[in-house]
Amino acid sequence: MPSAWSLELHKEPQSLDTRSKPIRPVQRSGSAQVICWLTAQLGVLKSNSMMSKVLPLPVRFLLASALATASDYGLWMLLCGAGMSPVSAHFISYPFGVLFNFHLQRRFIFTLRRRLWQAFGLAMMISAAGWWAGTILLALLLKVEALGSVPLAAKAIVTVVLFTANFFLKRFAFERRFLGSE
Repeated sequence: MPSAWSLELHKEPQSLDTRSKPIRPVQRSGSAQVICWLTAQLGVLKSNSMMSKVLPLPVRFLLASALATASDYGLWMLLCGAGMSPVSAHFISYPFGVLFNFHLQRRFIFTLRRRLWQAFGLAMMISAAGWWAGTILLALLLKVEALGSVPLAAKAIVTVVLFTANFFLKRFAFERRFLGSE
């Protein structure tokens, strides 16, 4: 993987000058690179940013969900690669994606119109239903001959089904509405 660079202020201990310091690149570890990149990308999704006014809500939801889904898939592939069954791996990886997704939705996508604990409780109930529905659907899809040998395709189908339901249900959890304008 090519190394990624982030920027850090260069501090010179002998200088007491308060003017801006030169910027120098600092190499970071793989996970730190990903976190820095994700943070930079999510900055454009904030409710007060220009991009939130340009991109419609479903597109912003899709972008944040894609990041959370990537965390779910990453852990799922890691667990499957370690020898765990695809269904068991999904049962473990999905909650990690859910918690990351809640954070992204609260911070960058929806306007909180409930108390935080209420929105969290509703979002977790919706996600728990999706967790079980997704696990059952994945198990059923893996029994289909064409998908049994390609678990990643079966998981992708589950993801599309859950994404569609989640958009409307999570919007209700945060904003007390299913449809309507921003």
